[in-house]
Amino acid sequence: MGTRGIILVCDNIEKNNTPVYGDDTLFIEATMYFQFDTYPTGLGDDIKNALNGGNVQIINGISMNQESPEYFNRIPDLAAYLVYKLKEQHPRIGSVELGNSTRNTYGIEYIYILYPLKVCEESFKEKSDLKLRLIGGYSNKVLYDGLLKDADMQKIEKDESNDND
Repeated sequence: MGTRGIILVCDNIEKNNTPVYGDDTLFIEATMYFQFDTYPTGLGDDIKNALNGGNVQIINGISMNQESPEYFNRIPDLAAYLVYKLKEQHPRIGSVELGNSTRNTYGIEYIYILYPLKVCEESFKEKSDLKLRLIGGYSNKVLYDGLLKDADMQKIEKDESNDND
């Protein structure tokens, strides 16, 4: 049996900048389902590694000196890149699937929500860091909510296991 999880890549997050899974105010650009190894030191580290250690900037507009994986032209560009990199890392059949956010979440152990710190509306003038909200699927407890680049997946996993003792 695998450790199942999902990634939601969101834009235009709700009013208070705190996405809640199942909330209709999330604008979900991509949903990815994973059958195996979705614990923080598995999929969490894979996400960070695919996205330049979390050191990414969301922009609105393309400039010649900005390249992936450091810059992304809005959230859909980041979502496409993330799908590509994760499927490249996990080519096994069924390991990475695209889906929709209404998938039955029974058995989902981790929910990763990626979203911009702020929405960049003016072309070329604004940049945004990327945030991660990690939720324990069984407990519905927020395990982490902050910048992706600051997420210490080993600490998150250790803290969660200590809470379950």
